[in-house]
Amino acid sequence: MTRCLNRKAGLERLNMLLKNYSTRIPISIIYADLNNLKTINDSFGHSEGDKAIIRISKIFKETIKANDFVVRLGGDEFLIVLLNSDYKNAEKVIEKINKKIKIQNTSSRVELSISCGVATYTKNYISVEDFINEADKKMYENKKIFHSQLKFA
Repeated sequence: MTRCLNRKAGLERLNMLLKNYSTRIPISIIYADLNNLKTINDSFGHSEGDKAIIRISKIFKETIKANDFVVRLGGDEFLIVLLNSDYKNAEKVIEKINKKIKIQNTSSRVELSISCGVATYTKNYISVEDFINEADKKMYENKKIFHSQLKFA
């Protein structure tokens, strides 16, 4: 549906990259979650939810470099793998993604937003799962901020 790598293929590719890891070439990941997919599904139907997932994955793929890749982990969760990218560059990629989302939201009846967490690989991570969990943890911190802002809006 999204033409992204599935969880199995994406994690295998990331594992291979990290086995050949060199500190001269940083690797960063963005753990991204589409906000309010359940609300979209409940309000507009599952076909609109599917369209939202397709739209967001297309934005991810349009924003990254040719050698980077996007993994659909499942549901509304994605992993964006950025090669030769440090933490600051990953933050810039998120800014570009958010700008594209804002532009698309002006012409769509379903408004999209994402919560993201970034991690940059170091040899201190024991496993790929630890690396991904770090980005996931930061994404959930970002999601808490998103939901707290909704309560006050």
